[in-house]
Amino acid sequence: MPNASSSVLSRCLAVSAAGLLAWHHLHGLAWSIGYREVAGSRPATLRWAAASDTDLEAQYSMGVSLLESEGADDKAKGIQRLRAAADQGHLEAQLQTGMLLLGSGSQDPEAARWAVHYLNLAASQQDARAIYQVGMLFMGGTGVEKDAEKAAAWISSAANKGLPQAQLQMGFCLLGGEGVEKNPEWAFYWFDQAAKNGSVDAMYNLGLMYESGEGVAADKAKARQWLQEAAARGDEESAAVLKTL
Repeated sequence: MPNASSSVLSRCLAVSAAGLLAWHHLHGLAWSIGYREVAGSRPATLRWAAASDTDLEAQYSMGVSLLESEGADDKAKGIQRLRAAADQGHLEAQLQTGMLLLGSGSQDPEAARWAVHYLNLAASQQDARAIYQVGMLFMGGTGVEKDAEKAAAWISSAANKGLPQAQLQMGFCLLGGEGVEKNPEWAFYWFDQAAKNGSVDAMYNLGLMYESGEGVAADKAKARQWLQEAAARGDEESAAVLKTL
């Protein structure tokens, strides 16, 4: 049976390294950030184009539509539309502009700094997704100076707003003492919150913690319950651990 802390923290490294990449996935703009379907036909786009430039929702919708097209010129215009709406306070445009710029930030430090700007704008509107992303920027030092304490503070704020990704990451911070004092009991609490909100990684972590008794009283039955739940959702590590119990 793997050691709970080492196994959970191994998954923490994998999740943290993949976290930004997962949120930066641009194919079809199908991010897990409340993306809504937008009609993609040219007639619809032309109707939107006729809307006033001060109509934020029209600008946002037009930007998304243009980004979904295959032409490089349309994509560039789409980014311009999103940024225009973002600059005028449209929350989703701020969030998506930040994520788009962040996608190229590893090659373009200036783009990363602008990504921080737009994500901060969205975070200032108390959006949990943006608050979490700012925390992850501080965690990785992308566009900002790396700062584990600031990262934990931002992530904690998003976790308290109920965002499962933030709850999971807060569990990792507390279990490893990253940016906060190490506290397995509170790590368990946040993994439990994330698992109840559907996080498979959190379910796996709960299974290990119940099995080892770290941060919670050992309970083999509950360990199996959470590992079975994660395995049922396709988690291969959970299925492998179950065979050892």
